Amino acid sequence: MKLEQIALGGFLVLAACGDNPTPNVQDSKPSSSLDASVNDSSERKDSGTDTGNGRPDSGIPFDASLIDSGNPEDTGIIMNRKPRIEAIDRNQNPYTQRTVNPQVDVAYLFRAADPDNDSIEIRVEISDGYTRDWNSDPRVIHAIQMVGDYVLRALAKDDKGLESDPYIVNLQVRTGNLPPVAVLRCNERDPADGLCVYRAAVREIIVWDGSESYDPDGNIIEYTIEPAIGFSRSSGPESMRRVRYTETGNFEGRFWVKDNNDTESFVSFRAVIN
Repeated sequence: MKLEQIALGGFLVLAACGDNPTPNVQDSKPSSSLDASVNDSSERKDSGTDTGNGRPDSGIPFDASLIDSGNPEDTGIIMNRKPRIEAIDRNQNPYTQRTVNPQVDVAYLFRAADPDNDSIEIRVEISDGYTRDWNSDPRVIHAIQMVGDYVLRALAKDDKGLESDPYIVNLQVRTGNLPPVAVLRCNERDPADGLCVYRAAVREIIVWDGSESYDPDGNIIEYTIEPAIGFSRSSGPESMRRVRYTETGNFEGRFWVKDNNDTESFVSFRAVIN
């Protein structure tokens, strides 16, 4: 140990100095990890639904391979996407406006799709109070009874319960020409569907009696059998049609009537030729 003289304000002070400085007590403590108090021995449990790179299970389906795809937008999470729905006409074209004849226009067809290929159900509401609850059938049959303006609202739902945005159709219900009603008289009807059944031999005349056909707001001007075997189409209020079949077999056909506004309707029949 060395003694050194230090002059301070006229006083002589002796100070002891060593060759090695006394270590700081606090600094002499061994360093410890901040995580030393954390028990890291517990086992992680994983449901097995996640994949790759040891990522913890989140309960949300994801594809770990997407995270390493190089695209910063690929988070790996697979989201359930909304289904879509639209109303379509007979030509498969979507529409949002429709004029409806309440006596004729009773069918509404919808096209729904899901980007995740989930199964879909459809719900339809019309502002006249009608509701068709969730169903997989894309077709809805409903006759609006009163003239006026209505709103149709359609929804699609996937099998996870996610609903589409509503598809809105504005309906204008207007009266118009009512179609004629085709009625056939016959002695035998098929018990399964009620259609008329005619039995005859080859070249034997069959008479179709459509005299009970009627038009609720006009006149019937034409009666026709289809297929037209043995005669050609003709106009006039002749309700009796005579037909000969030229070969044996079971045939199906239609009996058509047309009114004075060129609106047609038909009823089906069967012919058994021996």
